[in-house]
Amino acid sequence: MKIKSKKEIEYFLDQFPQYAEWDQEGKKHYYCFVEKETDYVVTLMKYENDTFTIHRRNDQWYEELESEIPKQEIVKLIWNHRGIINKQIEG
Repeated sequence: MKIKSKKEIEYFLDQFPQYAEWDQEGKKHYYCFVEKETDYVVTLMKYENDTFTIHRRNDQWYEELESEIPKQEIVKLIWNHRGIINKQIEG
């Protein structure tokens, strides 16, 4: 799969568990990538109830808690970082 359109982002989100790791303790799938503008590691998480959350961190700073993120913001984030995400999912 390669993200070349916003429709493909929807597919990526629908198939999120296929591309993400499973956190047994937190009962969620998570996917990490480096945000190009900030060098923060962004972790997107999807819970079993289809809620998405986000967390950012780097060597000097981190968000204490993950926060819920609306789907339209996830689409925008993935679109802006589709290059690195495509490299990761294509292997």
